[in-house]
Amino acid sequence: CESISLSEVADYCNVNSSYLSNLFHKQLGISYSKHLMQIRMERAAAYLKDSPETKIYEIGEKLGFVSTKHFISVFKKYYGVSPTTYQKEQRES
Repeated sequence: CESISLSEVADYCNVNSSYLSNLFHKQLGISYSKHLMQIRMERAAAYLKDSPETKIYEIGEKLGFVSTKHFISVFKKYYGVSPTTYQKEQRES
């Protein structure tokens, strides 16, 4: 849920941030930031599916989003539906 910059990860791994960025692209085919967002969105979907009693704003906070509005916007862009709609669809299936 914390902000984890590429440079922080690079420092932790004792490598240059440019090297790490290139490695991400080479190995995963996407940027570090897109990979991190993918992980957060997958966790958000799991929370919405497995913990329907959890409020949308709580999920956003758990995943490190600074505002609920931003979380909803990113989720909708990623999945094509709002978190509330996604959660409702999961309950119905």
